[in-house]
Amino acid sequence: MERFELLKAVAVPLDESNVDTDQICPARLIRVFAEPGRHDDVFMHDRRFDEDGSARPTFVLNRPVYAGARIIVAQRNFGVGSSREAAVMAMSAAGFRAVVAESFGDIFVNNCLKNGLLPVQFIQLIDPVTRQLVASGLGAQVAASGWLLAPNSLEQASYGPVIFLLGILGSFALAYLLVRWFYHGRMRRGRPWACGFPWGNARMQDTAEGFGQPIRQIFEPLFLMKRDLPSPFDERPRYRVTVEDPFWRWIYLPIVNLANHLARLFGLMQQGRISVYLMYSFVTLAATLLAVM
Repeated sequence: MERFELLKAVAVPLDESNVDTDQICPARLIRVFAEPGRHDDVFMHDRRFDEDGSARPTFVLNRPVYAGARIIVAQRNFGVGSSREAAVMAMSAAGFRAVVAESFGDIFVNNCLKNGLLPVQFIQLIDPVTRQLVASGLGAQVAASGWLLAPNSLEQASYGPVIFLLGILGSFALAYLLVRWFYHGRMRRGRPWACGFPWGNARMQDTAEGFGQPIRQIFEPLFLMKRDLPSPFDERPRYRVTVEDPFWRWIYLPIVNLANHLARLFGLMQQGRISVYLMYSFVTLAATLLAVM
């Protein structure tokens, strides 16, 4: 890719809007870029040439005065349509290095920066002046437009640092004016500690309890909490919070009680004399015989 620093060349006016990528590079000619050789006739092929391949003298790109032009001056929405990179490749093959328009297709701009073609968006108010000067070339005019918001680096597609510096300074100035306008210079002073409360003492200090209280209030429906609050007249106040899990009381504790009760019953069966165990065996055998009969 040829490094882009300064371009001084003849500009050709393409006085049209909505020039899409299908016009810039017809779909049937995309495959030619995979073959070696010159492809300078691909750009705007269907509009520059007749069906027999002869050039159309009335088309602006075929006029002798614009021979060797390297800059295109168009209107709005240049490069819209399909996101084919071959459109930019066709322009580069035709010798163009920059295109000036009111607006571009978003993907077309990215493809331009990747292929060494500089897209410059100019202000609509200077459009009539640009068209009057196009006959004598736009090299000096394009070079003098460095203050416009245009990419200046193909490697990073960055923008002029002066533009961003002025934008940042303007934003700070606007914020300062808005604050001064709405705040009217009023000032509130307070003590740096105790949230500005002037009568703070040791009993009003922030504790871990104070930081944990909002979380407890959020999850209070899921727990059983008991609070012991002191009265305002206690000389030695104490504050206590007891948190219990309701699921333990309603689910796990009944299961534990049932398991203990069954364990006590089985414990009674495992205690006693040999005669008691023989009686258990006799009763079990009798019950089995009755069930079988």
